[in-house]
Amino acid sequence: MRKIVATELNKIDDYTISSNVSTTEQSNHITYYLNEIGIYRNRTDYSLTISIFGNSIEDIEDKSDMIKKLFDFNQINSDTVGTTFYFENKNNIDDAKERLYGRLLRFQVIAYERSLK
Repeated sequence: MRKIVATELNKIDDYTISSNVSTTEQSNHITYYLNEIGIYRNRTDYSLTISIFGNSIEDIEDKSDMIKKLFDFNQINSDTVGTTFYFENKNNIDDAKERLYGRLLRFQVIAYERSLK
């Protein structure tokens, strides 16, 4: 699952991508957290949280719109898993004093195990 998410996020130019880590970098970075929230027969549900940080509100809004378009209602498949992403919400996490702006996007992800025939 992480490989699928990272592959999609790497389509965003000029941004550093990190997984499940915190960072003190204050310009142009994206961090994502993928949490397993339910396991069923041949299906796993995840919560995907993507944080986008930068020094320009316009750039952050553009990147958050790009990410929403990449994932929302999108089916992304690999050889072993078929996934569907559903956008849940978007929050602002700005720090005007530090001139650091951010957006937090949340998605629900349903992943089905694909049979290898």
